[in-house]
Amino acid sequence: PPRVETLQLRDHVYLVTGAGNNIVFQAGDDGVLVIGAGNGRATDAVLAEIRKVSDLPIRYLINTGAAAEEVGGNQAIAAAGERFGNAQTGGIFNEGAVIIAHEDVANRLVDAPSEAWPSETFFSVLKTMYMNGEGIEIRHRPGSSSDGVATVFLRKSDVIVAGELIDA
Repeated sequence: PPRVETLQLRDHVYLVTGAGNNIVFQAGDDGVLVIGAGNGRATDAVLAEIRKVSDLPIRYLINTGAAAEEVGGNQAIAAAGERFGNAQTGGIFNEGAVIIAHEDVANRLVDAPSEAWPSETFFSVLKTMYMNGEGIEIRHRPGSSSDGVATVFLRKSDVIVAGELIDA
């Protein structure tokens, strides 16, 4: 299996390398937010790295593009998580983590298993959310290497996940 390594970037933000693409995760009292799913060949190792930091559920998985190395682990990472519940469901329910992506990513994944599809999409340039005491901006980058590319800015941590925007 591929060898993965974890590097702490900020107090609650970590980088996992070696999963086909870099994966960033934020861990805190609300649970875990994962940015990028890797290619899927090292997902068990990625999940083990996340569990070394937090035993709280993975709540969200953000896709920064539709390339196989970015979404190959969608199904397994989402299945390892739990969604927040609402008043009608009475709390937490276990349908896996919410996968967030621009609608163009969803359009590209129509041939993938439905469990790997984004469960929450956005079509605007900017989607905002809040988790673990931090504002999060997901910004669609039209005209990038593919049509669904997004960057993620963890505002309090001052970390930008560039996705496919920068291709070295």
